[in-house]
Amino acid sequence: MPFVTEEIWQSVPHVGESLVVAAYPTVHPEQMDEKAAEEMEFLMDFIRSVRTVRNEMNTPLSKTSQYYCESKRCSALRCLERKTNLTLHASQIQKNSCMVRR
Repeated sequence: MPFVTEEIWQSVPHVGESLVVAAYPTVHPEQMDEKAAEEMEFLMDFIRSVRTVRNEMNTPLSKTSQYYCESKRCSALRCLERKTNLTLHASQIQKNSCMVRR
């Protein structure tokens, strides 16, 4: 993959002659978005859980399935609603039903 990575790097704006000798990127804490990081962690956990259940139920990835989601956290359901395309594609599910439980 190093050749593909270098080819991609050469096609975008960059500083330096080659990716191989470029400085390793540095983290800028002031640019961190904690809310986005929490949402992404939640989505990854959700998708991982769906895939685990599919595996335990011997449901092949080629077959789409439905899911029902219930949560006491409104923010979790809003996150799923905003990222519907991502969760449907990554989990191979066709339809979702979400509900807030109080």
